[in-house]
Amino acid sequence: MIWLALNPVRLHPLVVHLPIGIILFVAVMEVLQRWGKHRQYDSAIRLGLWVGVLSSGIAALSGWGLASEGGYENSLLDQHRWFGIGVFGLSLVALLAHSKLLTFFHRLYAISIALLFLVMIWTGHLGGSLTHGKDYLFSKPKPKQIVEDINDAQIYPVVIQSILNDKCVHCHKETKTKGGLLMVDQASLLKGGDSGSIINPDSAELSMLWKRIHLPMGDEEHMPPAGKIQLTRGDMALLTWWMENGSCMDCKVSDLPDQAAMAPWLASYSGEEFGKDLPIPSDKKINRLTQRGIGVMRLGEDSPWLAVDLSRKEPLSKSDMKAVTALGPHVIEFHAGFSGFRDELANQLGSLKNLKVLSLQGTSVSDVTVNQFQKLERLEKVNLYGTQVTNKSLIALSGISSLRQLFAWSTAITPAELEAWQDNLDHPITVQTGINNEFFGKSTLNPPVFDARSIFFQDSLLVELKSTMEGLTAYYTLDGSEPDTTSLIFPDSLVLYESAELKVFQTKPGWNPSEVVREEYVKAEVPIAQVDLHIKPSIKYSASGGRTLRDLEKGSTAFQDGNWLGYEGSHMKVSLDLGVERTVSSLSVSALSAPGNWIFFPKGITIKQGLSREALASLKEEMWASVDQEITNSE
Repeated sequence: MIWLALNPVRLHPLVVHLPIGIILFVAVMEVLQRWGKHRQYDSAIRLGLWVGVLSSGIAALSGWGLASEGGYENSLLDQHRWFGIGVFGLSLVALLAHSKLLTFFHRLYAISIALLFLVMIWTGHLGGSLTHGKDYLFSKPKPKQIVEDINDAQIYPVVIQSILNDKCVHCHKETKTKGGLLMVDQASLLKGGDSGSIINPDSAELSMLWKRIHLPMGDEEHMPPAGKIQLTRGDMALLTWWMENGSCMDCKVSDLPDQAAMAPWLASYSGEEFGKDLPIPSDKKINRLTQRGIGVMRLGEDSPWLAVDLSRKEPLSKSDMKAVTALGPHVIEFHAGFSGFRDELANQLGSLKNLKVLSLQGTSVSDVTVNQFQKLERLEKVNLYGTQVTNKSLIALSGISSLRQLFAWSTAITPAELEAWQDNLDHPITVQTGINNEFFGKSTLNPPVFDARSIFFQDSLLVELKSTMEGLTAYYTLDGSEPDTTSLIFPDSLVLYESAELKVFQTKPGWNPSEVVREEYVKAEVPIAQVDLHIKPSIKYSASGGRTLRDLEKGSTAFQDGNWLGYEGSHMKVSLDLGVERTVSSLSVSALSAPGNWIFFPKGITIKQGLSREALASLKEEMWASVDQEITNSE
């Protein structure tokens, strides 16, 4: 079965190295033999020549077939092809000459060996040029462009083309155009290859470049291909960010939104790389926070930077903040909106010396907290929406030279004072004092947020809705159908007694209705007595072992929350012991997909059942289409 699926012409990269080594071996043996003036290596040389003839013949045939697949410069390909045939011919002449079968050939032996060695060297050089380009042997890789101020730099030539040069151009340049695609400059990238353009300015996810870099590593269409140097987490983030913002070719970095989120990776293109000497925080340190219910996200696989999320966490204690400040230099984003954050905790913000984004909207903080911001020399974005800050805070904020964006909506800061403050600044700061279409959506309600103990329950489950606005009316269905204004009105709290697919949207006079949100709640009527994991999970994602599968707790979209079982390089195999014979009507499987962090949705599941482990019969096998998108939480 293996041979039926094998494409013999693609054996060329494997076979081609054998004649090179053998011919080199023969040449060395011949020199040693002539130097010593005796014939002790004759048998080894004859065997080497036989292997050289056979292997060079196979290499020539497979190479001829491989050339038909295209993607190579024709003139260079023709030279490599005929010199390869020359290696086979000279190997045959050398074998006949060494065997003394014909006097004529025997006289040519020394010449044939010398020519064979030289032609083999040149053929190998041509092959390397086909694979890596004519300039591969003597050229130096293009250095990454370094600019003084990355925010003022054009994103395509400085950032995007640098990534392409490093990871893509070796297979997509003038001397090697895989798929007919060149990626050496803007014009060639826009032109595309045999399959058309690889950039779609209107939709990132429809861009072929976006699709190929986000495919699982095992997919044969994944780019860069397996065996080549892969895109780093930072490369992936920057390419995705660029494509999701229209694949702009002439705009500056500052023209794109959310530069702060990209700052850890953009920093490597600045004169002094921000945080280059900072070590990567360990999983152990991060787990200390997640165990306290504090969300922590790494901003890159090999990045020292972290985003800490305390949003809606109440109460919020001094010990919680102390745990955060233990990772102080690593924290570049701190989100505590609508949480229990207050003035008495603000003095600990100074430990977050590299903080760039600070979100305190909806908290009780006042001018006391804002006075602590002057310790944050890199602070770029502050959200104080709905807080108790006053005009006094403007004095403290004016001393932060790095500040570029301020949300001061629904505060005690007066419009007149704010306008005068902006006019007197020596650097521009964008101030948001009302509904912003880009930030809050164009007069459209945000969807409601479900608040329930878990999505799994045994007897009953209380479900509530959370929203930051008043005067809302929510409509819902429990059967999976789309709700409308004729559907049931969501009460203050809803009690579920059976499994349900809950769909809700909310309305408010003068606003467009929100999107419909969905959650599936599952009644676990069959308790699991014991769980056996036949294969150990990854140390990084071991959660609570087998107990994780029966504790009725679901992992969040934050893969570091300690509730996920993850496997690397192996399948998951598990036995669920129900204790007694029971009837099971359905089985729910929950999985996470976060390709940017090398976490992929499973391809399928096989279910077996039986009254004992020794007597299991296959019940169902299900294969799923790829849903590897960032971030999908599916069942």
